[in-house]
This record gives sequence, structure tokens and C-alpha cells, in this order.
Amino acid sequence: MSQFDLNQLSKKNQEFIRIAKHQLLENGKTEEEAESLIQEILPAIHENQGKGIPARTLFGAPTAWANAFSNQERYEKEHPKLNDAPSLMILDSFLFIFGVFAAISAFMNLVAPRRTGYGLITLILGSLTGALLLYLMYYFFYQYMDGTKDRSERPSLWKSMPILVGVMFLSFTSLLPQVLNPTIPDVLAIVLGALALVLRFYLKKRFNIKSSSTAPATRR
Repeated sequence: MSQFDLNQLSKKNQEFIRIAKHQLLENGKTEEEAESLIQEILPAIHENQGKGIPARTLFGAPTAWANAFSNQERYEKEHPKLNDAPSLMILDSFLFIFGVFAAISAFMNLVAPRRTGYGLITLILGSLTGALLLYLMYYFFYQYMDGTKDRSERPSLWKSMPILVGVMFLSFTSLLPQVLNPTIPDVLAIVLGALALVLRFYLKKRFNIKSSSTAPATRR
């Protein structure tokens, strides 16, 4: 360890370092990575040994300390961070709402033919409205409910409500004349809905998109 003289440490602390470094190397760390991790804790070990506090008291067993890095890396690999890019979250919600709404409404029309189908623009803008509202609910409220962000940073309700209300005006497409809002055949609506859901499934897996459609459970 060129950056810190191990001779400044007690025999017990030197043994802690030796075992910890050996375990890091056993876990697949390179020599440079192991030394870098050891160097991070050496000042604290040296400072506390003068107070009679050994490294084992500070960091636990050396093998457990070394294994913690591998466990953390394994967890992060198995649980990659969700992609919270606004465009992807909105697209994810849009495809889900469009797919479910188009397929179910068209299927109900086939079962009960007297029902009136929805226009294409209504389906698109209605789904977009829902997607935007879900994301805005996440942006203004939900992301501050899981304890990972400071609630004091949350935008005020007075700033949030005008935006939420403004987005809702996108849903007034049913007032458009039929020439601008043509009704698509039910079978085509089912196909489009299914394709939207398949595309959403692919994109969610491909980009690990975070869902804005479910409010997180609050921590107690």
C-alpha cells in the first residue's frame, strides 16, 4: 500500500487489512480496485486505533466487509435502476392506455354492436391525456412519496393544478366532427391495441422504463 504506510497500524489492524484485501481479490476485484477500497478506510482505521477502537469494531469482520461490495454489485446487477426519462415514461403509459382502451372498447362493440365506437383522434389524444396526467401525478406527487427525495423540493399545489387542468383539455376531442375524428373498424382497433401493448412490453424490457401508473407505497 504505497499511499498509506501499513506499519503505522497495529498488528490486529494489519491483519484485518490483509484478510480484507485477500477476500476482495477472491471476489474478483483487481489489485488496483482492492487497493483503492482499502485506501479509503485506512485513515479511519489509523485515527481510531489511537482511541483503542480496532478495525473490526469499525467495519465488522474483514471478510464480511469485503463481501459487502460484491453483494451490492450483485444486487445492482439483478435490480438495475429504472429509467425515469420523462419521454419514455409518458410513451410507456400512452401505449398501455391506448392498447387497453382500444382493444377493450372494440371488443365490447363486437359483443354489443349498438354501441358507438370511438374516433381515432379520440383514442390517441385520450390516451395521451391519460399518459400526461399519470406522469404529472408522478412528477408532482408520487416521486416524493417513497422517501428517496426531499418532500420540501416538491412543487407547490398552486403550480401543479393549472398544469394538470390544462392537460385535461386534450380529452375534449369527442366534440370534433367525424370527418376529423373518423371511427376505425373494431377489428382494426383490436389489432392496433394489441400491437401497442406488445410494443410497450418490448420497450419496457429494452429500456427498463419506470412506470408512472402506480403510486409508490409510503414508508412508515
